[in-house]
Amino acid sequence: MWNPEGSSDAHQRRRLSTAATRDGVVAVIQQRGADAVPELVEALDADDWQVRAGAVFALSLLGGEARDVLPKLRTVAEKESHESVRDAVAWAIDSID
Repeated sequence: MWNPEGSSDAHQRRRLSTAATRDGVVAVIQQRGADAVPELVEALDADDWQVRAGAVFALSLLGGEARDVLPKLRTVAEKESHESVRDAVAWAIDSID
């Protein structure tokens, strides 16, 4: 799983649910850009809905740089059980497309 700080996966999942972490995600995306996409795509399959939502948010920040991920996001939108993640995916698709 995406782990920019070298912390454990469990720790990383907890961090993605906080506002401070979302700010950190923004900083990492600004630094890594499209290089972060593989880890973000992996996070779309996380058990924790907040991790999935964080990955969707991060992908949306990449805009056109994440265009190759649109098919995966559309699949997530169809299969996602959590309403907040579905809403985030719809917004991300609009931001990327």
